[in-house]
Amino acid sequence: MLAKVCLLNPRYAWLALILSLTPAAIGADFPSDSEIRALLRDYIERDHWGVGIVVGIVDEHGSRIISYGKLDNGSSSQVDGDTLFEIGSITKTFTALLLEDMVARGEMKLDDPVEKFLPEKVKIPSKGGRKITLLDLATHSSGLPRDINDWTVQGMYDFLGRCQLISKPGTKVLYSNLGFCLLGHVIELRAGTNF
Repeated sequence: MLAKVCLLNPRYAWLALILSLTPAAIGADFPSDSEIRALLRDYIERDHWGVGIVVGIVDEHGSRIISYGKLDNGSSSQVDGDTLFEIGSITKTFTALLLEDMVARGEMKLDDPVEKFLPEKVKIPSKGGRKITLLDLATHSSGLPRDINDWTVQGMYDFLGRCQLISKPGTKVLYSNLGFCLLGHVIELRAGTNF
């Protein structure tokens, strides 16, 4: 069974794990829609850990959506299966899994320099003679800063062309949204499809 959980508050990430388990794995019957809705209601109304949550479940019986709450505290609009959520760092897991899949199929190697998959005009910083590899991006050890201001592709390219790395790639773990954004981008380019 595959469960997809879109959340406003990352504190609910544990729910994705619970819902991704099969009944056999958790040793019980899978919670009913009403039981899941009660959990969602408690976290929104009782515990005040968020304002809206949507759970999508896909299993051998088809798919269904359970939701509770609003878009935000000042809105009367309810969340539903068509609500767009910023899922943030959860996508890093998916990005790493896509990288793993492409490596397993021989389409990429973890020690490939990131510049191998980018247009020639894009300059990628290096430090101490060490280029940034795909593994460096996936392990937050690229030396790239956490964030940038312009999240367009051209904005990222421009930033990389003038960026000074914080540390030599592969030597220090520094959380980098930019690094994972770049990793997702090169996966897109290599796969020839959008992310």
